[in-house]
Amino acid sequence: MPKSPEPYTTEGERARAWREACGFSRRELAAQTGYAESSIAAIERGQWKPGQPVDEATMQTYRLACAAVALGVTFDWLTVRLRPMAADIVVGPEAYLPPRKG
Repeated sequence: MPKSPEPYTTEGERARAWREACGFSRRELAAQTGYAESSIAAIERGQWKPGQPVDEATMQTYRLACAAVALGVTFDWLTVRLRPMAADIVVGPEAYLPPRKG
């Protein structure tokens, strides 16, 4: 069961916790969002280069891309469509609750 995100103090730590709670490797999330694996790693570290933090606009764009993956939304600028979400992926607050019994 994933831990609650509250103990995480940085946006990058929360981004990593979300990815892990959804069961994505960096490679899988990269394939879904179009981000390079190295970019995802940098976002999760909170720094593009030593001493150069990820700016808020970049973080907001990344959050939107992750939200689209979580919601099953894809777009190619000509169409926006919903695709079925995997039944075993739980997102949102429910991801942090114990599994329901029976």
